[in-house]
Parts: sequence; C-alpha cells; structure tokens
Amino acid sequence: VLDRLSFVTEFLGGSVDVSGDYPAWEYKADSDMRELMVQTYRDLFKEEPQIQAIHAGLECGIFSGKIEGLDCIS
Repeated sequence: VLDRLSFVTEFLGGSVDVSGDYPAWEYKADSDMRELMVQTYRDLFKEEPQIQAIHAGLECGIFSGKIEGLDCIS
C-alpha cells in the first residue's frame, strides 16, 4: 500500500515522508500482563474492559523484538 501511495503521490508531483515505522508483535493468547490489566480495570471501573487485537504500530513491537519473552499490552 505504501509503495502505491508513494508512486501516485510522486507521479502527481508530491512527496511522501514515512516515519514511525514500528514492527509488529505477536498476540499472546495466554498473557499474565493482560490478565492483571483486566483485573485492575474491573477493580477500578466496576465493568469489563474491551480487549481487542488490532493492527497498529506501537513501541511494544520494538521492545518485544529486543527482549525475548516480553509480555506486552497497549
């Protein structure tokens, strides 16, 4: 998608500047960190949090790529 966007933009005389390219990190079905967050959220707000795995770039991808076994949530 980025290549296509760059091509069309440059073809039309514009330019593209890409920044904030973060690597992905794998969703863990069994996450102690997430369970702690869920319980803390329940205690604070007396309701269930919404848990979603989404496609997004975050610093967690950098950290988990450098620290083996790191459990990340965002």
